[in-house]
Amino acid sequence: AVPTAAPEPVVPTNVTMSGKIEDENGRPMTGATVMLKGSIRVTSTDANGNYTLEVPSGSDNTLVYGYGGYDDEVVRSRGSQPVNVTLTPRAKTSRKRR
Repeated sequence: AVPTAAPEPVVPTNVTMSGKIEDENGRPMTGATVMLKGSIRVTSTDANGNYTLEVPSGSDNTLVYGYGGYDDEVVRSRGSQPVNVTLTPRAKTSRKRR
């Protein structure tokens, strides 16, 4: 019998996405979060609003950008092109207490 080589395991390849998160006035947002939807991958921005996050390559990735008091921004991206996002403050809603 001729020994056969075991098939190589398919390892998902990742790409590193990067970008910048700014507020509505163009100021960098320190500590904003970037999450890969449907996974536990998350990162936060540095003092200049920049982030990097490893995501699976070759597929559409949905990223959720967030910061306290601001509306989340959801962006679909493919590949490793930089994604820059501007977050806007959440509209204030009056809530009545019962």
